[in-house]
Amino acid sequence: MDKPSRVAFRRAFDRPATATMHRLFADAASNDEVHSEAAEGLTILVRGPAITVFGSWGDYLRFRRQWRQRLPRLTEVSVPRGLHFPMNDNPGLCADAITQWHEAAP
Repeated sequence: MDKPSRVAFRRAFDRPATATMHRLFADAASNDEVHSEAAEGLTILVRGPAITVFGSWGDYLRFRRQWRQRLPRLTEVSVPRGLHFPMNDNPGLCADAITQWHEAAP
């Protein structure tokens, strides 16, 4: 989103709502069940190529390192200055990365 769009989006959230969202992500990041379910889901992806697209500031649940270690054929894409929805921060970069990855995948 451009700066005016971000400002408008953020105006919808007052400070208590923002604090609640931060607590929600912090709780999820430290929740063993969340990480266990994510790890279980990775078993399907281990056999083939995979791609992740994260905003450089958006790995709130800290999955990147685990996925990097467990997926041998992983292509990682990082959207500079991107947050939780990198496809909104730089849709062109995301689309190009996925297209290139798909075309190169066996």
